[in-house]
Amino acid sequence: MMTRLEIKNSAVDISVEVNVRDSGWNLKLINVKKLCRKAATAAWHAAEILDTLDSTNNTAEVSISLIGDDEITELNKNYRARDRPTNVLSFPALDFWTDRKPPPGAPLLLGDVVIALGITECEAREQEKSLANHLSHLVVHGTLHLFGYNHVKREDTKIMENLEKTVLASLAIPDPYSETQVIKAKLSE
Repeated sequence: MMTRLEIKNSAVDISVEVNVRDSGWNLKLINVKKLCRKAATAAWHAAEILDTLDSTNNTAEVSISLIGDDEITELNKNYRARDRPTNVLSFPALDFWTDRKPPPGAPLLLGDVVIALGITECEAREQEKSLANHLSHLVVHGTLHLFGYNHVKREDTKIMENLEKTVLASLAIPDPYSETQVIKAKLSE
C-alpha cells in the first residue's frame, strides 16, 4: 500500500500552466487550456494529501503540455525505454515517498504532465468517448501520478482508480472504468 508525503491542499492554491505545443489540440477542442486547468485543479482538491506544507507554502504548480505523437514517442523512448507513443506521461518533481519538504515560502513544484493528441484522439474514438472527457481523464490520471499515486500494485490501482472516478464525477464525466468502458477499451486494443 502507498505511503506518501502528505500535503494540506485546502490551504494551498494550485497554479496550472498549460502549454499547447501541437496546434491540433486547439483545432479539436475549444478552451482546451481551461479544460486541463479544471481537471488538474479538481484532482488537486480531491486527492486529500494533507499536513506537509507549513503556512508559508501557499502555491503548488503543475505544468501540462499538450503535444503530438512524435514528441511523446521520443519522451517515452528516452525516459521509459519504450519506442512507441503513449497517451500520457508524468514527470514528478517532488518525491512523495520522502519526508523532504520545499523551503518555506517556495512554491511546491509538483511536476509535468504531457499528453499526446493522436493517440488520445484515437482512444477516445475507439472507446466512444468525447475527446474532452478522455483528455480530462488523462489530465486527472497524470496529475495524480505527480502526487505519488500509482498503479503498480493491485491495491494501489484500486485507490487511484477510485480517486479518478470521484474527480471525474465532480466534473460530470462518466466513469471510465465502468464495465461498458472497459469492454470498449479492450476491444480497441
